[in-house]
Amino acid sequence: MPFDIPPCRVLVASPTYKHAQYLEARINSVFGQTWRDLHLLVVNDASPDNTAEVMARYAGRPNVTLFTRSVNSGSPFAAWRDVFERADCEYLWIAESDDRAEPNFLQCGLEALQAAPQASFYYTHSWVTNEADELCGHTINYLRRQFPAMDWMKSQKIDGADFNNRVQIYGNALPNMSSAVMRMNTFRKAFDPSFDSFRLAADWAFVGRLAAAGDVLFNAKTHNHFRKHQVTARATTSLERTCAEFSRAISMIGELPGVEEANTLASLERTAHMFLYERGSVLELAKWSLKFGVGHNVKLAWRLLQHLKQRPDLRERLRGYLAPRRAALSAAPA
Repeated sequence: MPFDIPPCRVLVASPTYKHAQYLEARINSVFGQTWRDLHLLVVNDASPDNTAEVMARYAGRPNVTLFTRSVNSGSPFAAWRDVFERADCEYLWIAESDDRAEPNFLQCGLEALQAAPQASFYYTHSWVTNEADELCGHTINYLRRQFPAMDWMKSQKIDGADFNNRVQIYGNALPNMSSAVMRMNTFRKAFDPSFDSFRLAADWAFVGRLAAAGDVLFNAKTHNHFRKHQVTARATTSLERTCAEFSRAISMIGELPGVEEANTLASLERTAHMFLYERGSVLELAKWSLKFGVGHNVKLAWRLLQHLKQRPDLRERLRGYLAPRRAALSAAPA
């Protein structure tokens, strides 16, 4: 069933599924922003908990659109498609329903974007909280470990192509979408219909495409609260699907302007190491990879074969991986 989003300057989109216990705090943190000129969209993806009851408390407000699907979409990124197809706004904040923000988060982000017309998006550090709302970490720890080439203590404007080449090609340098505000026109450029095929890595590819549309504004202050759950999508997704999605995200970013082939191959190599180290199934990997099309897989295979030709150490590791499987096949009864 379709729904309408009225034209607005700032759209806050909050997809929700099984987050009833956090939803009220999230919505209140949106309406508690010092920047008041906004419209809130909450999309309930057929959540089996009491999400609908929480949403009903905000029904009738002039700056709120509430929508509940009758059947779960099967994709955490389905609401992004709703925004892509229906939103008419200047700025977009994807406020995930289990997170919350400091009161000045939106104002800081919008003022930064208004002062930098060439910027595609803005983001900030996040406190990491657990399910009991206790502080248990900070995004600087992840960012420093994963992307040591960048000074994460420093607020800065980063050329989008340089951002992709130095950091985003190796992993998602925007660890929580709730910590970002973007221009709607760059969201439209970055969105890809294939994101519905992802369970884990659509935001990784999306942020790369977003950065390719302009500069990146990073605020080293901490204006966001990012909730980590004990059971994560990563923990419940197979190794083979994870590697297939990672490879597709890396390939998408690797095709963007300014990203060096050597960095793309180095990132793909990390994923290959993970697959080999954890002894994944090639058949399962192929099954999940085919979700992204034959063309992607042919191009990826050719890229990796060319890389293997130049890396005897990798060829040896691959032989070590294949040897016991060949032995098992030889010993199997005819």
